[in-house]
Amino acid sequence: MLNGLRIRTTLLVTLLVAAVGFGYGALALTRERATLHERLRAEIEATLDALAIPCAAAIANDRVDTLDSLVANLAGRGQGLGLLEVTVVDHTGRVLADSRIERFGELLTDGFTRQALQSPRPLWRLDGGRALAAYPVISGLRWGTLRAAVTLEPLERALAVRRLELIGFFALATVSVAALLMVLLGLLVVGPIQRLAGVVRRIAGGDRSARVSRYRGDEIGELGRVFDEMAATIDRHTDELERTVAERTSQLADANLKLSQTNRRLTAANVQLEQLAVTDGLTGMFNHRYFQEMLSREVKRAERADHQFALLMIDVDHFKHYNDSFGHPAGDILLRELGRLFGENLRQNDVVARYGGEEFIALLVDSDRRAGTATAEKLRGLIAAHPFANREQQPLGAVTISVGIAFYPADGRTPGDLIYAADQALYRSKHAGRNCVTATEVPA
Repeated sequence: MLNGLRIRTTLLVTLLVAAVGFGYGALALTRERATLHERLRAEIEATLDALAIPCAAAIANDRVDTLDSLVANLAGRGQGLGLLEVTVVDHTGRVLADSRIERFGELLTDGFTRQALQSPRPLWRLDGGRALAAYPVISGLRWGTLRAAVTLEPLERALAVRRLELIGFFALATVSVAALLMVLLGLLVVGPIQRLAGVVRRIAGGDRSARVSRYRGDEIGELGRVFDEMAATIDRHTDELERTVAERTSQLADANLKLSQTNRRLTAANVQLEQLAVTDGLTGMFNHRYFQEMLSREVKRAERADHQFALLMIDVDHFKHYNDSFGHPAGDILLRELGRLFGENLRQNDVVARYGGEEFIALLVDSDRRAGTATAEKLRGLIAAHPFANREQQPLGAVTISVGIAFYPADGRTPGDLIYAADQALYRSKHAGRNCVTATEVPA
């Protein structure tokens, strides 16, 4: 009967230790997998974040060679992270640069890419033995999206090795516990064994206050005393560990908060600098330099996609008379008000800027001759009817504008030719009595 109890007790405790050990091992592996995945994700997002700003600058300046260099450099440095591919796409999903040169110009239509194009935040998705990452390229405007594929094979190999280590450790621990229990139980009587086993079960169940308390004057008594000391030590170490974890968690939260605040301030400063670089100081509109860049980009886009667009050259009629009559501060107010009206009455994807002095220039994307002329007439009528201050004192009885229109590609295929054609049309509007719209002649 005693041997049967010893065997049964040994089996019970051994199974309990094995279950707890292997359960803990499975939980530890799950947590380690999640930690490794999160760490890999953070490293990839940090790598893509570092690439986003130079990519935005390269896309904004249409520097495909710079994009290729940035992607190639990242692909070479990212081998340690398991990067399989790095891709830069525009807002339509068309490849601008890729670690595989043959994919240039390819249109990506997979679900992950479509979701990434619409998301303002980084994306991460597990896809079999790899992970897909996407990061928006934002610098004031959304210029495109970074897309990367990362292999999970090194991570899975490390987890497989860790799994074998844990299995071996817990198997050895279980066998060792079973052998020890067989020896000890052979030397003990039923009562002390049951009492000690009860204490062990309580501690295994989470009761950290469980103790043997009563000691006999033999080995079982000494075992009970040592067991109690061990439980107390574990209890102290557990409390210290919990306090340490709580302190480290609090410190990490504080560090993350400070880093987040620093990133927000840096992002705000970058946005402000970019706005100052492209903004006219008086009117708050885009400046001449930025408009030239946008016009050059639109010419290239229209050339690739066989699109049309209209270019409006706008001049304020008798602005010198207004300045001389009411003073330059009043003229500045008038220019700011005109800029506001232009911005509010053009489409969001159109570009309007102060060209210089009292001249403005507008780029109407995807507009043919009929649509461009209609928009110009709308602006002219809106300005003539607007209740500007002192409008009745102007020579025409109102603040008015003259507009000249040129069209791509009918009037030119370069920014210089289009601006010249629009300026000549504006010149004809001035000589036709002002407060009118003149388009270039329809080519034969």
